[in-house]
Amino acid sequence: MKLEAGVLGRLAMVACCGLLASVCGGGGSKSPSSPGVPVPTPVAPTPTPVPTNAPLSQTCVKLGPGTAKATCNPQPPDFMAEVSGAIRTMQGEHPEMFNGDHVLNTGAYAVGFIKQLDKDGYCASTDDGLEYSIKHDNGYSEEYSILASKGTVRQHYLYTCEPANFPLADSTPPAAVPPPPGCSLAPSTLIACGRPGGGNYTEDVLSAIKQLEKDHPELFDFTETKNGQPRAKDAIAYQQGVVSLLAAQGYCAIFDGEEVVLKRTNDFSEHYDINLADVYVRTDTGIYRAACYPAAF
Repeated sequence: MKLEAGVLGRLAMVACCGLLASVCGGGGSKSPSSPGVPVPTPVAPTPTPVPTNAPLSQTCVKLGPGTAKATCNPQPPDFMAEVSGAIRTMQGEHPEMFNGDHVLNTGAYAVGFIKQLDKDGYCASTDDGLEYSIKHDNGYSEEYSILASKGTVRQHYLYTCEPANFPLADSTPPAAVPPPPGCSLAPSTLIACGRPGGGNYTEDVLSAIKQLEKDHPELFDFTETKNGQPRAKDAIAYQQGVVSLLAAQGYCAIFDGEEVVLKRTNDFSEHYDINLADVYVRTDTGIYRAACYPAAF
């Protein structure tokens, strides 16, 4: 999914258009001020502060950055007991995330692993939800794989880096996407995504599609259908219309250029593909594409 690139590109366009409107709007001549009459200086409104999220790992904040000049090679691991213990704790406290050793919710598994190690005084980080860098101080870090390609629990040590090689002080973190209008939740950045269950918000998405077809039939060609669903005359207007209806129900919602993305909490977001082949309305079970943890925006 092209989540961050699509969202950031559109928001940049919106910000640009808003700036142009503020600079160029209100055409027409103005009468000159009367001589000797002071013109009051406009007072800029106080900007609404953007809410923020607490770091996923307070230990990582405490320890600070690592270094890119680390030397990495395999050696006897020190953190295997902590890695195994964190996974066992998650399996005991969150059985809904597992079917035996099969991980049912890979996004929640990734976040839960980082948070559990944080409780134990370890900093953990991942770029892909499969392999994790772990450190207890900045003297060294160890790399582990905790999720196999088939979605099963894995506890595999890879190598040790001396000094600790993460996070890099000069690395650029993923840009946080500003919340859409009306969303009171702070911006968020995903760590890992999966496809657990059938989606918590699927019924609301389907209801919004039906409501839009009823309220704005002009957006659809009901004489041309695919799988019983009409052609969307304007695919973007259709998907933005669904986003607006969901936002009116209290969701934080965006269309990221590819999927409709929803959240009610920053714990996770759900992603829906409601446009078949960029032409037709889509309402089959395949519209639910993923759940990302934490939320993707």
